[in-house]
Amino acid sequence: MNREKAVFVVAGIKSDAKRHDQSLWTNINATPGYEYRDGTVYPGHGTPKIKETEDQVINCGTTACLAGHTAFIFAPVGTRFYREALRLPGEPAVSYEDYAHEELELDQKEVVYLFSGDRTLNEIEEYVVATDERQSEILDDLYDEDNY
Repeated sequence: MNREKAVFVVAGIKSDAKRHDQSLWTNINATPGYEYRDGTVYPGHGTPKIKETEDQVINCGTTACLAGHTAFIFAPVGTRFYREALRLPGEPAVSYEDYAHEELELDQKEVVYLFSGDRTLNEIEEYVVATDERQSEILDDLYDEDNY
């Protein structure tokens, strides 16, 4: 895990913790792939949020999980944000989970743990700031309990 980036994302979430909801990527009401060539959106498919400056953190208005917040913070200028995916400039749409997986340099066990819809902000923060040894224990306990 890229601990520095993960700590930064957790701090961003904690600055407005009422917006954090692990069960939702975001509430942006826009669907990828429903845009005309000029960038306008087909009627009824919402308007994506667009990152316009490097230091801009997208505020979707209500909730987002760890993956959504990671995308809002680290995606480059020109990124378009949709309900269940984002589109980096010149790239196809990618899920918030896939983007955050790569951006935070997570392994698959960390993805399962950190992006769980049941995970609390306290559990996420505990994991992110824990030593490597403690992180391994947390993941081992999870997988032992769930019989993976």
